[in-house]
Amino acid sequence: MSFLQNLKKRFIKYVPDKERKAYPNLLYISALGVTGSIVTRKSNAFVRTVTPISLMLAGTYVWYPQTSRNVALAINNRMKSMVQKDKLKSTLNSTRDVVENKFGKNAAQAFKDTTKEVKGRVNKVQKDAKKEIKNAQKELSKAQKDVKGKVDKAQKQLKKEVNKTAKQVKKEVEKTQKEIKGKIEKAKK
Repeated sequence: MSFLQNLKKRFIKYVPDKERKAYPNLLYISALGVTGSIVTRKSNAFVRTVTPISLMLAGTYVWYPQTSRNVALAINNRMKSMVQKDKLKSTLNSTRDVVENKFGKNAAQAFKDTTKEVKGRVNKVQKDAKKEIKNAQKELSKAQKDVKGKVDKAQKQLKKEVNKTAKQVKKEVEKTQKEIKGKIEKAKK
């Protein structure tokens, strides 16, 4: 995917349909930035920097409320995840330090080695289980094919027997009909 397509998808994700006609509102926001710059031209550098940016952000919240809310939520979520990662790293590092100080580095290394060994065993058991499942599936499909073949064979044999019996019954019926016709003709004479 190209850079522009990726940028367009991100833009569409954060900017609702009704706020996509941006040109006039962007002019108003830019005018607020220029106004803030003009008003604070004789102030110190911090005020000259913060005021135009603050006015432009306020304008963004006025003219693009949903987009501003979406961007603020995205930034907030990103910051939370970064803080959580940092907390997790510091917790893991402090736990490692406590373990190493309490039990010594050799015990910590032994624990790591044991953990790796257990992981290897678990992976091996998982692989073996997958192989066993595949073998069982193959045997099951083979058994199903065998059963299907036997059922088909039994159905064919049953069909032959039914056809044979039907022919015999038909012959008996025809023979009986001929005998009855013969008796009826004799009785008429």
